[in-house]
Amino acid sequence: MAPSDDNQQIYEDAGVIDIYKSAAPPQQAELNMFEPLNAELKAGRLLDIGIGAGRTTAYLFPKVGHYVGVDYSHGLVKAAQQIYPDAEILWCDARDMSDFKDASFDFVNFSFNGLDSLDHEGRLQVLAEVRRVLKPGGHWMFSSHNRDYYRRGLLPWQPPFKPGRVMLKKSAHAIISHKNWRRLRKEQVETPDYAFVNDEAHNYSLLHYYVTPQAQTKQLEEAGFTDIRVYDQWGTEFTGTSPKSVWLYYDSRRA
Repeated sequence: MAPSDDNQQIYEDAGVIDIYKSAAPPQQAELNMFEPLNAELKAGRLLDIGIGAGRTTAYLFPKVGHYVGVDYSHGLVKAAQQIYPDAEILWCDARDMSDFKDASFDFVNFSFNGLDSLDHEGRLQVLAEVRRVLKPGGHWMFSSHNRDYYRRGLLPWQPPFKPGRVMLKKSAHAIISHKNWRRLRKEQVETPDYAFVNDEAHNYSLLHYYVTPQAQTKQLEEAGFTDIRVYDQWGTEFTGTSPKSVWLYYDSRRA
């Protein structure tokens, strides 16, 4: 099984699903990208990928002419359908969106670094599928872990991981985290352009893709996207690097 498929299984766990049922407001960068487009959204069709239990559904469903939310976790899809019974919410793996016609959406969104759950090959498959289902000029928005982040692999509030120290705590959390860390560290990938690393999310049970804004911009251009804008996690557009931002937001258009 590929590491990214292992990631998918984590999101079927009942405990993980319960975490994602807790609604969270849109982040400032999401507001900065979407709010200027309110008129276009109202008349448009939006595909919302990786919705979890519907965090972005709460914000986007009332704003768009036609909303479709998808996730590759059956458990999360069921949870989102129960919370938002009036929204069109479906199971879908973004690597193969053949259920959707070419050029059928004005907007595609993939929030909360969901794209980073896939390995490099899967990521490129998603970029190709997003371009296919987008109308020419349509917006493609997503967030992704920042390889330039000065504490890469850790969330801002997380202390550096020291296996010996956490094992001494004799806690179930520490034991599970250490077991996952030992199992997945050999699956990590480091290249000049990106990294696929075991970070602290969900007790070190996942591998996540990290990429610099320069390498991500190049990926988008090669996949057929243009007018690329990059925002830090606080919603400030920038060029260059942003080492204090753990993830970045990208807004582009289909060429």
